[in-house]
Amino acid sequence: MKAMPGEWLVLVRSTLALALVMLSGWLLMYSIFPLYDPTFPLARDYSTAAQGVVFVLIALGAMRRPRLFSIEPLSVVALALGVGGVALAYLGIDRESPLLMVLSSTLLRITMSWFQIVVGVSLTRLNARHLSICIAVALLFSYAGQYLLFLLPSWAGVAAFVAIPFACYLLSVPLARPVFNRFAISESPFDSSVTRPSSFLPFSHHLFICLLVFHVVKGFLISFGEVEGTPLRVVLSPLAILVLACALLVFRWQVRADRLFDIAALLIVAGLLLMPLTTLISAHAIINLMLSSGCACFSFLFWYLLASLSARNPHGAVPAFAWGSALLCFGIVPGAFLGRLTDQYTLTTPLVAIIITAVLTWLFVAYYLLCLKRLSFDATILAIQPDDTPAQVQGNFDSITFVSEQIAHDHGLTPRETEILALLVRGRSGRYIKDDLGVSQNTVKAHVRHIYQKLDIHTHQELIDLIEAQASS
Repeated sequence: MKAMPGEWLVLVRSTLALALVMLSGWLLMYSIFPLYDPTFPLARDYSTAAQGVVFVLIALGAMRRPRLFSIEPLSVVALALGVGGVALAYLGIDRESPLLMVLSSTLLRITMSWFQIVVGVSLTRLNARHLSICIAVALLFSYAGQYLLFLLPSWAGVAAFVAIPFACYLLSVPLARPVFNRFAISESPFDSSVTRPSSFLPFSHHLFICLLVFHVVKGFLISFGEVEGTPLRVVLSPLAILVLACALLVFRWQVRADRLFDIAALLIVAGLLLMPLTTLISAHAIINLMLSSGCACFSFLFWYLLASLSARNPHGAVPAFAWGSALLCFGIVPGAFLGRLTDQYTLTTPLVAIIITAVLTWLFVAYYLLCLKRLSFDATILAIQPDDTPAQVQGNFDSITFVSEQIAHDHGLTPRETEILALLVRGRSGRYIKDDLGVSQNTVKAHVRHIYQKLDIHTHQELIDLIEAQASS
């Protein structure tokens, strides 16, 4: 099926915006933070941790207070903070003030955080094929931008970094606005998840834990071989994504997240196993090629998984992207510390570097074999159900009550579960049930989970279908 002109416009705008978000992270590392290094080289780690905290606050706020997330005012505030962060950066560099550098880098990270979420939410407008093409091409565009800016004077990188949030505003805010507008007037995801648990992925889900592990390893890998705090440039880094883009565009390959993760894991493990060779020969570039290819696949997966989950249920897009991005930050920082430590020992005590690398490799492989054996990314995405307005059974109230009580008796529901079942079939929300029965949110959630398990259903709509089928028989 051919895409309509409007769909292609959404694809182009989403691709450009995503490429700019990816490029902004690189610009921070190569154009902004090197200006801080002579005075305060730890600014990048502090600001990354601060960005993780910002993402956590956004995730928790979005789960409970969606009405606070009005896209226009928050985007304007983010732009203002970005401009203030640039001003503080120049002031901090001029005065050689670590405090001003931390404040400026934190403000810049906050701006990036917000527009990363906005761009992510805008990706929910794309179908699965267009999403895959968007992410692959955006990665290639970001690599092309890196090579171009590397050839230009350093001020060009700084100017590009300042301009990127404004470009993201123009490209993505119109695309994400409908999702944010619906989100702001809807029941909070925290309340919705009580009666419709299959519509939201818990923050403790294995997929999110996997994202954290991804980025611990990625932090270790990108810091391997870095020079004065700046990651090593690998000319052939885009090779894996170029192959993926060709497969998508030329051969119309359909992305399978599980298969792509396996490929990325194999590349990463191969690179980790070759790391000890750096104690014998200068093999940083060769090993980094393999590692960077694995990291590029991880980057593709990060955006693909979060965007696919959000597309299934746009009501959960903001918390999903915020939480996933927080785990990215919290994984990168300790991973980068281990990478720098390993690099240091490679020059002084090679045996220690080999032991650190071997332990990390063993832990990654153990996690892959033991913890991810039953996790299917593709199945997890398909299991997410749209979070529609709570449905209720149509018909006579007394008849519905009788049928729900009969089903409760037949399936061994407790008296409290029977009460909650009666409220669910009348379309009551989790907040209403909590207030009506005078119990906690977690208690309601536990009872709903038990009801679904006993009735062998997974969604609120399946419950309605069950009651209506019983009533009509």
